This record gives sequence, C-alpha cells and structure tokens, in this order.
Amino acid sequence: MNLPLSKSEIIAHGTTIGLNTLLQRTGSKVGLITTQGFRDAYEIGRGARPDAYNLFYKAPKPLVPRQYRLEVSERINVQGKVIHPLNKKNVEEALTYFSKNNISNIAICFLHSYLNPKHEIEAEKIIKKFNPSIKVSLSSNLIREFREYERTSTTCINSYIQETIKNYIDEFILE
Repeated sequence: MNLPLSKSEIIAHGTTIGLNTLLQRTGSKVGLITTQGFRDAYEIGRGARPDAYNLFYKAPKPLVPRQYRLEVSERINVQGKVIHPLNKKNVEEALTYFSKNNISNIAICFLHSYLNPKHEIEAEKIIKKFNPSIKVSLSSNLIREFREYERTSTTCINSYIQETIKNYIDEFILE
C-alpha cells in the first residue's frame, strides 16, 4: 500500500536490531573515557552476583575491554561543583590511542556528570575538533542516574549499538 507521508499522522515501527546486536555481540569497537580512578567501575558493576554461592559463576565480558577504558584527570563533586578541571591533554592522548586502535565510537562517563555535564561536553568538543566523524555518547545525555555503573553501562551500550541502528534506519528510510 503506497500512502503519501503527508497524509500520515503517525508512523510506528518496531525493531529488535539493537537488542540483537547486543546479544550477538556484533556491535562497534568502543572506547570509554572516564574519571581517573574509575576505569574498572564498569567491569566491577554493582558487586552483586545472581547466584551468591555459585563458585563457578562468570560475569559476562564487558562490551569495552579494559585496554580501551581510559582515564582522564577531572573531578566534579557530589554537589556538581568542579573540583579539578578537565585535563584536555589527557583527552587528546586518549584520542590518539583510540585512533591507533581503530576506535571511532567513544563513550564518555565522568563522575557526577548527571549533576554537571560540563566536562563531558568539553571532552566531546575536543573529540569533534580532533575528528568530526567520531561518534560520541555522553552519559549526561543518556541517563541522569547517580550510580556510576548504570550510567557507564548504558553509555557503553549506546556506543556499541549506535552504528548498527544508524545503518538500519538509513537503509529503512531509503527504501
């Protein structure tokens, strides 16, 4: 049925492409930039185990391997006040490292950015100046959650599936 879009009031479309990308582990190679000292918060998670007495339990592998989780010097406190400014040189060094490792999807999650996203926004500007085609996901744009694991995890998932979803939508629109 060929209906003109101008006569449509709403278009609804459901897809599982993002979920399938996540479950099948076929997403993009992602780099994570986080606050110094919090590199492993993403892998440690909440510290809870689904089966506390199972000595053979293995947690799922993180979407971002440790060698692609980099720290930068910056700090915003629990009130949203800047304690240490963003070290721009650290961000540039991370970009150089990611570039050498063919990473063009970057997740950024800084401590307390849900209160004050200033440093995440600054880091994104540095990245876009370095290479405008790099895809950046900021935790402060995705989830206003005070827990670091939840924000980091959500941001990494967004970076991981973003390219697949964009390609799908581009193809869907062109058909």
